Amino acid sequence: SLTAATHLVVPIQCQFKSFLGTDLLLDTVGRVRKKLNKNLEIAGFIPTMLDSRTAQETRTVNAIQDQLSQIATIYPAIPKSIAFADASERRIPLAVYDKNHAALKVMNKIVKDLEKLKV
Repeated sequence: SLTAATHLVVPIQCQFKSFLGTDLLLDTVGRVRKKLNKNLEIAGFIPTMLDSRTAQETRTVNAIQDQLSQIATIYPAIPKSIAFADASERRIPLAVYDKNHAALKVMNKIVKDLEKLKV
């Protein structure tokens, strides 16, 4: 898929090991750019499942911002919420399940930014 893609959006769960795994993905992207798809761009990083009550997850979001903002856009974090699981269990989109959920504002911003990409 990286060979055919024009852009890559990278979700990163706000956990330390998930953040460390981003290095492996970036290495893979580098290899793909060298041999298979020189035009592959990273459209942005999306911190996900943030529980801002925990110091560890807050530190991880800060590290994402500090270390990856030179590579691509860092979008606002999508908060951890049981509403995602509840909507999924009911087999309906979050926007239908809870049209005022805080995560929708973040996701709508991401969508609007991605729609502006030149492909």
